[in-house]
Amino acid sequence: MKIVIAGGTHEAEYIVHMFHKRGNKLVVINPSKDEASLLLERESVRVYVGDPWKGHVLEEADAEDADLFISLCDRDTDNYVTCQNAKKRFGAKRCICVVNNPNNVELYKRLGVDSVISSTYLLGNSVQNESSVEDIIRSVAFDNNQVMMIEMKVLPKFKIAEKKIMDLDFPKYASISCIVRNGEVIIPNGQVAIHANDKLMIVCSPMDQKRLTAWLKLEKSEEEQKAEFNAEMARQKKEADEKKWAAEAKARAKEAAKLAEKKKAAPKKKKAASKKKPTSKKKK
Repeated sequence: MKIVIAGGTHEAEYIVHMFHKRGNKLVVINPSKDEASLLLERESVRVYVGDPWKGHVLEEADAEDADLFISLCDRDTDNYVTCQNAKKRFGAKRCICVVNNPNNVELYKRLGVDSVISSTYLLGNSVQNESSVEDIIRSVAFDNNQVMMIEMKVLPKFKIAEKKIMDLDFPKYASISCIVRNGEVIIPNGQVAIHANDKLMIVCSPMDQKRLTAWLKLEKSEEEQKAEFNAEMARQKKEADEKKWAAEAKARAKEAAKLAEKKKAAPKKKKAASKKKPTSKKKK
């Protein structure tokens, strides 16, 4: 695979090292002579010195038809221009760039950059997920935001709790990939019931994420909750009664066994008494 790595300092060194040891064809461009010398010394790769956002530099560095083009320049605008040149003029199949301003992530994606990475943007999403008050739903995007994986904790008040999947009328635009219950992974089918505190892993498209989340968080009505409460109380009473009956039956069986043992022991005593020789009376 042909990979072009443009700009960057320590991150460029890391990426060069990662891809170089896998046997990929690397084209490394860096505007800094010092950084180029360092990469040459540490990674033993040829580095073209020049500004990668300039077309003639990409041409001279043989950056045409890259399978992957990674732009790591210091300025966001330089990264954007570099990716646009690489894609439109030099036929790069996929372009990735980093940005300092998290507001540029969605903007650059709309303008045609395949993947835009911001450490601040990623950190913000991570903190938002981790500090959620309810900590119920998290989501992660895959395949350049074409697929969403939603992780949801099922609360007892949700409509989907304590129901089989086949009875849920689950949205057709989403699919439950697995259920995590007490550390065990369950691959679901229609017969599997969803219980409170289960974690669902659900796949959908980004455009369906909001309506799926709204559907998942639908709560039971007071009547439904009351009915479930009464059913749970009845179940617990039945379970307690069955335990009580089992204990009483066990006690009766034990008492019966004792009586049977006593009956068996009684004849043995009489037999033992009959074997004793009668004492002879002295004649007067």
